[in-house]
Amino acid sequence: MAWRRHGVRQWQDTEATPRTGGRARGARRDPARRVGSAGSSRLLAIGLSVAMVAGFTGLASGAPGSSTSAGSDPGSSGTSLLGLPPLSAASRYVYAPSSRVVHPRSVVESTAVDDDFVTAGSLDPSVTIAGQSPTHAGPSASEAAHDFQGGPHATRVRLMGVGMQEAGPGVPRAFFSVDLHVPAGAPVRIRVEDAASATANYWVLVDGVKVYHRSPQVDQEDLYSESGPQFKGLVHYSFPVPARLLAAAPRDGSGRVLTVEFRNALNPGPGARIARVWAISPGNATPPAPYGGAVADPAGAITGPGMTLTAHTYGRPYAIFDFGRDVGGRVSFDVSGVTKPVTVGLAFSESYEYMTSASDQACGTSGVCTETHYLTVSPGQTVVNDPNLRGGFRYLMVFLDTPGSIHLSDLRVHFTPDPGVADPAAYTGAFLSSSGLLNA
Repeated sequence: MAWRRHGVRQWQDTEATPRTGGRARGARRDPARRVGSAGSSRLLAIGLSVAMVAGFTGLASGAPGSSTSAGSDPGSSGTSLLGLPPLSAASRYVYAPSSRVVHPRSVVESTAVDDDFVTAGSLDPSVTIAGQSPTHAGPSASEAAHDFQGGPHATRVRLMGVGMQEAGPGVPRAFFSVDLHVPAGAPVRIRVEDAASATANYWVLVDGVKVYHRSPQVDQEDLYSESGPQFKGLVHYSFPVPARLLAAAPRDGSGRVLTVEFRNALNPGPGARIARVWAISPGNATPPAPYGGAVADPAGAITGPGMTLTAHTYGRPYAIFDFGRDVGGRVSFDVSGVTKPVTVGLAFSESYEYMTSASDQACGTSGVCTETHYLTVSPGQTVVNDPNLRGGFRYLMVFLDTPGSIHLSDLRVHFTPDPGVADPAAYTGAFLSSSGLLNA
């Protein structure tokens, strides 16, 4: 069984609904805590060796000749073999909560107004997939509504179960574009979910002007993947649209239309591979159908009166919550204001960088991702309990995946890292070494 730094185990052996495949989830941490693959292996080997020695010395600490007693405080002058504190001191590093119910600590991102949303790699039902080679049957309804345009090398594929639009792997200047509908006069931010890669190199253009450079990311090189070296999960990034481009964009009724193009650089590597794109602006009103969605008072989902998610056909309003530590269990929340059945998506990640609507893509070789949970909420329902246990996440993305509206409050997780332990405060899983930096 693998140990986690936050005292949360890999509970593939305890889940009620087993996850498909998986990877070493600790590889996806915040950038400040990530180290290279070779360094990770050495640290893991040293940490495990030292921790095992700590266990033996702690158990033997009360024996004759031991340099410390079993109850020694880690801050005392007495130490065990190799300078390690006794194993009993590990209890100070147990981060399990004192109860089974855990609430998020904060909201780290949300859509005030989700003006428009397109699944760039959506596939028409008539498109067939043979391995990784799709047979095209024209753009999907979502792409058609957003005036999808693709160069001769553009293609749609599924990578680990997620539909993506590719500009053209390895093809310089290959491109595709979509039109996004935005309000006139308001600041706009573009949010993109793309395939993680150490070598992908492309530009994002708005109405023909380069706005964002997706440069090669060396820190994505050593991420574990079961689908080959060319795809290692999804990441997200966002950027503001310059005001001058918004002012010059063509009008569409009371709003404007932005042509967002993904164009490979001269040395593109795998190039642009895009899953989903949002156009987001501050505001307090949902754009007219069929575009747009909105989130009202996301912080209210934690301790307040609740948040409201509202969406039209091409809206995917969301809020991302931070639990402040690794947690695991089943998500629950109270609901009201549901006038027709809606689908709520729950996506999970240990790292904010990998927090996408497809979760952090910890999928197996089957190519079917079950990381994001989709729950149908019907009128009259007051409490929603996710039937599937989800382990090892810090960030939770809650989004409305179908048109409609829902009021959501008291968002919580029934914390079950080890279902056999009735009292989480008594959970004994911890990491202990001779390094204060590693222990902390």
